[in-house]
Amino acid sequence: MPIYPYAPGPINEPSENFVFPTDLGCLYIIEFYNGSSRFDQDDLILLNSGLTYEISIKKSYLEAPPENGQQKYDSLVKPTIQHIIDNFITTKGILPIYFFICDSEDEKEAARHKLFTEKWYNESQLENWVMFSYEITGEDIGIQPYYLGLLIHTDNPNFEVYPTAFENFMENQAVQGKLMNVVRSQNS
Repeated sequence: MPIYPYAPGPINEPSENFVFPTDLGCLYIIEFYNGSSRFDQDDLILLNSGLTYEISIKKSYLEAPPENGQQKYDSLVKPTIQHIIDNFITTKGILPIYFFICDSEDEKEAARHKLFTEKWYNESQLENWVMFSYEITGEDIGIQPYYLGLLIHTDNPNFEVYPTAFENFMENQAVQGKLMNVVRSQNS
């Protein structure tokens, strides 16, 4: 399938990123941020010797963004993003773990989560990687759910330990210390 040409983005320690412009005037940055800084020193398993990456996908416009309802579908964006993510994960081997937090700024986080955990993951070329999908809800009325994902290779020596450690981290510290209900599902 055709994809947009892409290139490594500007060096922005502690992350690695890739950038590509689209024919419709968008600029995408796919960032693999060293996510170790999100975890305390007490969360040694999640620090993973510095091999924990947060995946971030950012979209901006080269000119003014289109009006609501005026955005066009670009069939090359999805395969380009999939290719970049699959290639990065494949070249890093089985030891890193990857997680993502769906952006909630425009209230489309549930759709993003479904797209990433169901559609992208199921169509990816990654063999023996398991996606753990999370929805975090608060007890207080008005708190929007947070959607996260965790991607681990089945041959990783800590495969069985990471999901529970990630859930404990979220329950104990995520979302400014508010009591959370964490719901996990697994795609394999």
